[in-house]
Amino acid sequence: MNPHLTRVAVLGSTGSIGCQTLDVIRAHPDRFQVVGLTAWSNVDLLAQQAAELNPSLVACADYAALASRLSDPPQRASLTDIACAPEVDIIVAGVVGKQGLEPVLQALLAGKTVALANKEAMVMAGSILQAAARQHLKQGVIALKQDRLDDAIAAFQRGLAIDQFNDMLHYYLAMTYEKKDMVFHAIDHYEKAIQINPEFYDAITALATLYQKQEFWRKAVEMWELALAATKDEAVRARIKDHLLSLL
Repeated sequence: MNPHLTRVAVLGSTGSIGCQTLDVIRAHPDRFQVVGLTAWSNVDLLAQQAAELNPSLVACADYAALASRLSDPPQRASLTDIACAPEVDIIVAGVVGKQGLEPVLQALLAGKTVALANKEAMVMAGSILQAAARQHLKQGVIALKQDRLDDAIAAFQRGLAIDQFNDMLHYYLAMTYEKKDMVFHAIDHYEKAIQINPEFYDAITALATLYQKQEFWRKAVEMWELALAATKDEAVRARIKDHLLSLL
């Protein structure tokens, strides 16, 4: 396997989403490598895909029928095994119905990046997935407090792979990037946290302070003005007003 390629598993590769995904992969052979394919009953198309793309893992309802169509069939595996395989970087989840839920959940818990092609998994198990995201947040905060910054980043990114609209994950990831002096990554995630929660006072003031450190004065003023609107504490508001006057 080429270590420079993003390794993809396509769950539901014979469906419309799966076929479109493979078209994208074919168009970018310098970026992607297929390592897993799954289908249900369309063995003929799966065999064509496997012969062309040479995945190391496949799953289907009738593996014997698939193997009979290939001179060198890939290894048989379950959907969940493929979704969690160490050699997989990204899972495109195009499997419909309940059968797609378990591999998606296990892949997310394993820290994989999952591209959900439908909302069924989130609808059926939204609370489970959100709980998994919170667990990654907790792990990341612990790692951050212990100054294990790379571990913290990995945990927060795993959480965001599950719930990209979690403002706390973006906030703590921004804090971690700031500690690593990765300023523009930090700014990006502070901004995302604020977009999700426009009254997130701690994120607003952290971003305002970071803008000041970088001498982005106009943006700093905008953030301090936003902080002023985000708090009702008169003592805090007075300090922010004084600070704004010093910047103007």
